[in-house]
Amino acid sequence: ETRKVGNLDICPMVNGLWQLGNGSVGDSVTNDDIVNAMLDHSNAGLFTFDGADHYGDAEIVMGLHKIRNESDMNRKRCIYFTKWVPDMDIEISYKNTENAIDYALKRMKTNQLDMLQFHWW
Repeated sequence: ETRKVGNLDICPMVNGLWQLGNGSVGDSVTNDDIVNAMLDHSNAGLFTFDGADHYGDAEIVMGLHKIRNESDMNRKRCIYFTKWVPDMDIEISYKNTENAIDYALKRMKTNQLDMLQFHWW
């Protein structure tokens, strides 16, 4: 079962990766361990993931997951959301927004973002 968000068909339960930004996973859990857990989730039908620029390695892990997931043509395409949370003192301009998008694209090893959410405190 999916839900339509714009032109995306997403899983109604989104897997958040905020724990990667607050140290909850600890030092003994590697990015590879997290990617393997994400593969288990996506194989079970939970294929929508949510990260952010301030969630530690979340964007990097989503990029690694995407590469591993897409290496198997039998797997469903996953959806990846991320957030841009600029510092309060940054000017919200076209150029700064473009820089944030480029940063996320690089970390996620992709040429297109499924969704970028703008969060500002």
